[in-house]
Amino acid sequence: MSEIKQYRKGSVIFKEGTFELSMFCVISGKVGIFADYKTRDEKVLAELGKGRIFGEMGLIEAKPRSATAIALEDTECEFIDPDNIESFFEDKPEMAVETLKGMSKRIRELSDDYEKICDTLGVYVEAEKSKRGTFLEKLKSFFSVDYDYSDIYGSMIDEGSELSMMKRIYWY
Repeated sequence: MSEIKQYRKGSVIFKEGTFELSMFCVISGKVGIFADYKTRDEKVLAELGKGRIFGEMGLIEAKPRSATAIALEDTECEFIDPDNIESFFEDKPEMAVETLKGMSKRIRELSDDYEKICDTLGVYVEAEKSKRGTFLEKLKSFFSVDYDYSDIYGSMIDEGSELSMMKRIYWY
């Protein structure tokens, strides 16, 4: 049986970087998901209302939280941990599909962002070709990949495949 937890407006449900094997389902109220919460780089990633699942990555991956969850108003959530996840999805099979849809949406959004970044970097690499080094050296230091960049840059400049080079660096 799942536990029901109540949070006052402004309460931290979990913090980015903390480790907890659990996820939540919003019963009432609203939850905000933030990256870099309470820093100058703070970004609202999502606002979730009734019936929405959050925190599933912490439960599924058993890794530290990638964001902070805050109650944006008085909120009630169902707390789901490894001991009750099966019964939660057995009682509410539609929530399994909802969870998968939410994860799929985030992957698609990240893929779209990645494509935009690659396109933007491709423009800068093209502009830097004549300078041979400034931007490319900075780009090399950004990626921590263990192979000879001169081969990649040589083929990139000869073939003109800046975008595909960046995608290869990212995905390996």
